[in-house]
Amino acid sequence: MESPILLDIHAHAGPLLDVLFRFSHALGSLETTATLVLVAAMVHALRGERREAIAWLTVGIVTAVSIELLKGLVGRPRPQLWPRRVTQGGTSFPSGHAAYATVWVAASLMFMRRMHLVGAALVIAAVVLALAIGGSRIYL
Repeated sequence: MESPILLDIHAHAGPLLDVLFRFSHALGSLETTATLVLVAAMVHALRGERREAIAWLTVGIVTAVSIELLKGLVGRPRPQLWPRRVTQGGTSFPSGHAAYATVWVAASLMFMRRMHLVGAALVIAAVVLALAIGGSRIYL
């Protein structure tokens, strides 16, 4: 069912899109998102904002654990319609990258309350980033 859509997207593949989607793929990885969560938790802890620091750690842990549990339950294999542009193990659904992209949106929302107009720009940037991370899952 999704094969024609994936093949149509792949027909537009090129070096520039390869670089852009590999970058967004890296940003949506567990390693990068875990770093974001730890840095955000540390910033809040250093500011004496214990609740926010705990919230960050909770969001990070719950997201990572729930994705792994759901992947184990669903176990949908990744489609293989062309040679992959990145090495990716595991199953395709639910998408860990898509879930981790929401953490980036959460980061922008948490910092928005302190930054006002700059915060709104961060939210827009985070949403664009989340869409790019999601798009990378299809493209790569």
